[in-house]
Amino acid sequence: MSTSVPAPAAAPDAPTTTQKNGVGLAALIVGAVAIVFAIVPIVSFIAWLPALAAIILGIIGLVRKNRARAFAWTGLALGVVAWIIAIVVSLAAIAGVAGAVNESLENSTVVPVTPVDGAAGSNDSGSAEAVAGGNLVYEVTSDGATVANVTYLTADSSGSSTQQATDVAAPWKTEFAVDSSGMFNFSVFSLVAQADQSASTVSCKITFNGEVIAEQTSTGQFAIVTCSGSTD
Repeated sequence: MSTSVPAPAAAPDAPTTTQKNGVGLAALIVGAVAIVFAIVPIVSFIAWLPALAAIILGIIGLVRKNRARAFAWTGLALGVVAWIIAIVVSLAAIAGVAGAVNESLENSTVVPVTPVDGAAGSNDSGSAEAVAGGNLVYEVTSDGATVANVTYLTADSSGSSTQQATDVAAPWKTEFAVDSSGMFNFSVFSLVAQADQSASTVSCKITFNGEVIAEQTSTGQFAIVTCSGSTD
């Protein structure tokens, strides 16, 4: 009489551990550099290079198995935001230079003096050029309690600049007076916002003198929304 010995039970699979993601960290660093490049008017023309690198590294970091993905997600988002900001700032810089050149050409026109009754006189138009400008309002709304980051373009008579706010309470709003009476005459404005992890939707709106010139909505976790409009 023989006794059968049962086969030993298979050992349970070892739990899968999440490892550090060096590529994701690289995407985060490169994305941060791209943001810095994008907000500087002249350097913004080459900011698309680190922005593209951050996007590619972020995608690679996301597809790697058993790796932490938080840095990769953030680096990818920063790359996309930097790309958009670089385009907006570059266009604003070009528009500012073109406006300054046009204004310089207009001011260089010589107006002849018409003599009156044989005597030299002056030709006084009796009116002053109206100062261009108005009130600009940026708004961001979300179903989350906060907005991860908001980047927007401002301009005055001395030039343009890019402002950024992070982890702001939703809804968010800011407004300022646009003065185009100086050397630069800006008419294009932009607003970029990113929802936080708890939100599913984020919206932006740009209003100039009570008229909505741009309005967009994006959905999804870490969604990015962009508004860009002209006051012309």
